[in-house]
Amino acid sequence: MVTFNGTNDVIPRRFLTLAVLTLPVLLVTFFVLMGGYLLIAQQADTSLAAQVLRWTGVICLLLIIIDLIVLVGILAIRAVESDDQPPDQS
Repeated sequence: MVTFNGTNDVIPRRFLTLAVLTLPVLLVTFFVLMGGYLLIAQQADTSLAAQVLRWTGVICLLLIIIDLIVLVGILAIRAVESDDQPPDQS
């Protein structure tokens, strides 16, 4: 399948790069948020701040799961795409 830029990529490489690079950023963000939640949850008077950190961490965890699903999907599509192309005749 030919795309707009004339290459045979169904999904451009920049989407794969974006999915790979956002995964460690989301993981670090999740661990920082959960660490902050655990520290703040120890104090009784800051329950609202702890809840905000916890729910922000849950949202970040959902984004990690979505990123992993997208990453596996992109890699699967690229693998099928490379299987469809005939080998080069040199």
